[in-house]
Amino acid sequence: MKLSPIDILRPFLAMAQLTLVSAQTQIDSHQRFDSIFYDTAVKVSAIDIKRAGKIADSLYRTAETDLHRIKSLMLSADLLEKQGKRQEAITYVLRADSIVGHTDNFEWKARIYGFLSTQYRIVGLVDQGKRFLEKGLEASAKITPQSASDQYRGMVYQEMAHYALHGADYKEAIFQLKKVTPLFLNMKNEKMKNYFIGNNEEMLGRSYLALADHGAAELHYNKALDFLDKADAGDSQWAGMVFHGMGKIALKDKAYPKALVFLKKADTIATALDHTSLKELVYRDLGNYYKTKGDLERYSFYNTKYLQNVAKNIASEKAAANGAINRLVEEHRYGFDFTNKLLPYFIILLVGGGLLYFGIKRKKNRVQGSYIAQKIRPTPLEKRGLGVKVDPSTPLDGDEVRLMPLDTETELLKKLEKFENDNEFLNNNLSLALLSANLNTNTKYLSHIINKHKKKDFSSYINELRILYIVQKIKKDPNYHNYKISYLASECGFSSHSKFATVFRNTTGLTPSSFLHTERSKIVAPQ
Repeated sequence: MKLSPIDILRPFLAMAQLTLVSAQTQIDSHQRFDSIFYDTAVKVSAIDIKRAGKIADSLYRTAETDLHRIKSLMLSADLLEKQGKRQEAITYVLRADSIVGHTDNFEWKARIYGFLSTQYRIVGLVDQGKRFLEKGLEASAKITPQSASDQYRGMVYQEMAHYALHGADYKEAIFQLKKVTPLFLNMKNEKMKNYFIGNNEEMLGRSYLALADHGAAELHYNKALDFLDKADAGDSQWAGMVFHGMGKIALKDKAYPKALVFLKKADTIATALDHTSLKELVYRDLGNYYKTKGDLERYSFYNTKYLQNVAKNIASEKAAANGAINRLVEEHRYGFDFTNKLLPYFIILLVGGGLLYFGIKRKKNRVQGSYIAQKIRPTPLEKRGLGVKVDPSTPLDGDEVRLMPLDTETELLKKLEKFENDNEFLNNNLSLALLSANLNTNTKYLSHIINKHKKKDFSSYINELRILYIVQKIKKDPNYHNYKISYLASECGFSSHSKFATVFRNTTGLTPSSFLHTERSKIVAPQ
């Protein structure tokens, strides 16, 4: 039987058709995955972040390629990070890193290094974060096509801006962010381009707000909203950050109805996303709004939520930092042989030094109480080194950077002086976050003021105020000589007898019992 040319070619045509069908199926699969990925990351997460997490897990379980697995893991990490679960987020990213490490996918290597840089920066491991930032920059230079390389270089510059914001160098942040938009404009995907530019405009608005340039801040915030709306991301975390920033501007301008509208919008987004960092900012400023309006019940409500989120974020960052440090130790465990050999000698040195220190201290404490008591005679707050009259306009040292505007520093010092004079340090629930809220500032500013002008950290500052308060009470009122130590501790703001005793001894050089005995003896036999 003679075969026609068509019959001869039919098997090859069938194979070609199968190949085309297979290729089309793969293209459809990629498009379907990317569509679900984007919608989950931007839209679903803004409505129900828990559902978004389940979709991300499902995408990973059904992933057909390494690229899909990497994307799914990174999506899960991003959702966890928004909820303040940094340690879990880093674990997911490291799993993605273990997959991408065996490939030449420099695009996702750059993303992974950028994410790790961000997390290490947030938990305070700045050097480790910058190491990953450099790796991200190296990876982004190898990405093709050029438009994709530009996108990830832009993301690296954004992370550099985050480091500048972290260090309160707002002009440097603006310098880095202005390099970003031209790079993002080359992105091919229109929605992604608008999303990334919207993110960048929010960061520019935030930087100008920190410089108190409200006009420029509003301009960039409005641009951010336009771009985010075009990306169908009007309910994303970046939109929430924009509304929060605009609410802050309205608060500062005393446009209170406007402030409440913006802050409520930010609250809605933060709640839907369960975004703990955004919640912290929004609750703080909603508290400030209601405090300004004289609504103490709502102020207390939002201030409590603010403090709860502060505690949650601190715990999250501490866990992530501990995990990061443990991983660093594990990574370099083979480099610690020399240290391990020296460790026993180091311990002996520490123990020996400790014994010598306590021996000297015991001998010192044998000095007569009357001599030590002379050192702690009652003095006004101004002479204690706690309520020192300071001039914030004093020129800065060459290497010192002013963290806040001069008028802000002056105003905060006045508030702190009033806090001391009103004995508000006696509140045993006092914390840096609570005092910052009461003084209508942030923890970073307040901590800086105490370190700079009181020459102490927050805990030492408060504890010393409390001890000097009770010392003056004991000296002025003989009734205090007969009170129990636990009562004295409670009276000056300590919730723990043992903590009070330790701080009292460190401050005065005497135990509370010895000091009371000294004061009683003065009444019996006046000198």
